[in-house]
Amino acid sequence: MPRRLITRRRLLAAGLAAVVTPPAVGGYAYEFAPFDVQYHDVPLPIRDLPDSFRGVRIAHLTDLHLSKIVPLEFLRDVVDRVNSDKPDFIVVTGDLVTDADIDYLEPAADLLARLRPLPIVSFGNHDYGVYRPPPGSQFPRQRWTIDVLTRLLEQRRITALRNAAFALQRGVDRVWLVGLDDLWGGYFRPENAFPRVIPGDRVIALSHNPDTAPMLDEPYKPDVILAGHTHGGQVRIPFYGALKLPVRNKQFDQGMFTLKHSRMYVSRGVGYLKHVRLFCPPEVPTFVLESA
Repeated sequence: MPRRLITRRRLLAAGLAAVVTPPAVGGYAYEFAPFDVQYHDVPLPIRDLPDSFRGVRIAHLTDLHLSKIVPLEFLRDVVDRVNSDKPDFIVVTGDLVTDADIDYLEPAADLLARLRPLPIVSFGNHDYGVYRPPPGSQFPRQRWTIDVLTRLLEQRRITALRNAAFALQRGVDRVWLVGLDDLWGGYFRPENAFPRVIPGDRVIALSHNPDTAPMLDEPYKPDVILAGHTHGGQVRIPFYGALKLPVRNKQFDQGMFTLKHSRMYVSRGVGYLKHVRLFCPPEVPTFVLESA
């Protein structure tokens, strides 16, 4: 019988099988890990931050993926916990639902309406019904769903930013949120959003897909980019990392990154597409602003 070549892929597969096949580990990855949310503060230095914004706390929710496999009760618990931490502002960076499922659009809007203060929201590819980059076209299959979702949020007095800017105010001081439409959705237009910002003011960009980082860092130079989309890979192997990431720039998997002009935080998010997480817990970071 011919010898089988020992490749890195086969070694990885064998190691993965050894890690995840035992019933105890498999049960943990399915039953417990997807709901073991980490809530943590992240210091966020910003150059020339107005004094009134020092110590301001901004909670970041992303990738809720309300669906038949991500329970509404779980997400309500997350919202209640965020409220109990009393952040000054809350932002949400997309994928409120999975595949723009119309049965979950109104429940998702009601869920976000529970947040205090009401959040500022941008959208992700699943809010457009786009599961992967559409081949041969920049336009999504179901644009009408995002219009419905936007209207539902606005009916609840929630600000939805689609290539638009919104000023967070503290007295006479401002920090701008620039919310971008999703890259895969085909309507990512930073050139429509950044000109609305007053020159010289501090800017936090909300952009679901971290592959947009190079397009934002130059020429717009936001101080911070907040993203999600990757889920951190959902399953990570020690000393190897994520098995699969839905981005071209594979280094943008999770956590804080320093770009030429900006800093970017990629959150692992709250929900999931496959009902499994391993060595990759869901998270809700709260950014504590400080002067750089």
